[in-house]
Amino acid sequence: MTKRDFLEIWRATTTLVDPDPSYRTPVPLCLIRGAEDRTGNIASAMPAWARHEGVSELVVPDAGHLVSQDAAEAVTAELMRFLAANWATK
Repeated sequence: MTKRDFLEIWRATTTLVDPDPSYRTPVPLCLIRGAEDRTGNIASAMPAWARHEGVSELVVPDAGHLVSQDAAEAVTAELMRFLAANWATK
C-alpha cells in the first residue's frame, strides 16, 4: 500500500470516531489486542475504550499488532465465545 493510500484510508477511518463523550457503540463490542502491540497509543487507548464502553478487552500474550496472525487460535476462540454469547441461536 502506498503512503498516499494509507493516509487516505486513515483519514477516512478517523471520521468514524464520534467525539461525544456519552457515545456508546450500539452493537456488542469485542476488543482484542496483542500484548506486544507498539502501534501508536493502542496499549493505552484500547483499555480506556473498554472501560468507557463497559466491556472487557482480551490482551493476547506474545502477539503484536496483527494479533489474528500472531495468535490465530486465541483470537478465533475469543471470537467464537463472543459470538456464542451475543448471538446464540434460540
